[in-house]
Amino acid sequence: MKDKLFGVIVMLIAVSFTAVAQDTGTQVPTEVKMRKWFVGTGTGFTMYGASTPDYKFIRGNVSWHDHVYNSDIASFAFSWHAGLGVELQSANTRFGYSIGVRYTIYMGFLGATTYDNDDDDDFFYVRLEENGTQTDYLRVKSINQINSYVGIPLEFRYLLFKPMLFRPYMKLGADFNFKINDSSNVKFKDDVMDKYEEDVAKLFDEAEDFYSTMYFGIGVKVGRVGKINFNIDARIPAFVLTGKKAGLVQPIAGGGVNISVQVPL
Repeated sequence: MKDKLFGVIVMLIAVSFTAVAQDTGTQVPTEVKMRKWFVGTGTGFTMYGASTPDYKFIRGNVSWHDHVYNSDIASFAFSWHAGLGVELQSANTRFGYSIGVRYTIYMGFLGATTYDNDDDDDFFYVRLEENGTQTDYLRVKSINQINSYVGIPLEFRYLLFKPMLFRPYMKLGADFNFKINDSSNVKFKDDVMDKYEEDVAKLFDEAEDFYSTMYFGIGVKVGRVGKINFNIDARIPAFVLTGKKAGLVQPIAGGGVNISVQVPL
């Protein structure tokens, strides 16, 4: 994990130095020749495809004598974020370098085929306890693991073309987050099993305290030079660098949307 994070930091620094070098000597209108600072706020979400860790104590809705373990079990991860940040825009308005503070909610989901389906057959088995010849099983419809983080995002973006009202851009970003809260929710097929919610939740992996992602994006900035700007971009693709330690499920890759508004200082 440390090697991946070091690689991300090196990449962001290298891209920034390259951008600064390209900024020198570029011909731009007189009114935008000074570097400009923007402060802004934004929010967005990312959906990740995920794999199910090799939990030996769960099976899909099949006979316990079958050899098929998790074929009926679905998994995915989802994150939502909101935060504040500042961006330094280069003299030629082509490059932006930003840092900020971000609050993120990350959710891992494990369920029987589909999310919150009320089908009576839509559940999987969890082996709660095994004592000699006696084994206790529970029928579970879904498990949600929700973690909250506070972190620091670092982003670089390259704006295409000359300044105009609608201006496309490309983005490279990463964030580094620390967990501040966690919780789990278990939905059983039979409501009388709700008393075992805490026992079932403890069976599954917990997320570690540190969480980091890297993402690429394309978007559009709307606004005039030196005025309030609105931005919308798609994260394609996004990766959880700490995916093997993300908790309930292991995120693979995903995509999402981010929107923000910026005010010049």
